[in-house]
Amino acid sequence: MKRKIIFVVLLLSFIISVNAQKKIETTELPKAAQDFLQKYFSHTSVKIAKKDPEHGKKGYEVKLKDGTK
Repeated sequence: MKRKIIFVVLLLSFIISVNAQKKIETTELPKAAQDFLQKYFSHTSVKIAKKDPEHGKKGYEVKLKDGTK
């Protein structure tokens, strides 16, 4: 019984952490971030953009197709 409870708690914490990072469109990034990407990384495109609460209330994580984060 104790193992089942521990397993359920671990499973729920994993699900919550996965859902905390929400994938977003590039157009949903702040204007300053869009301008920065256009200015310095116009040679490549965005592979994935996520809203990431781990980096603060207004945190975002962007990965480009050339591997840059």
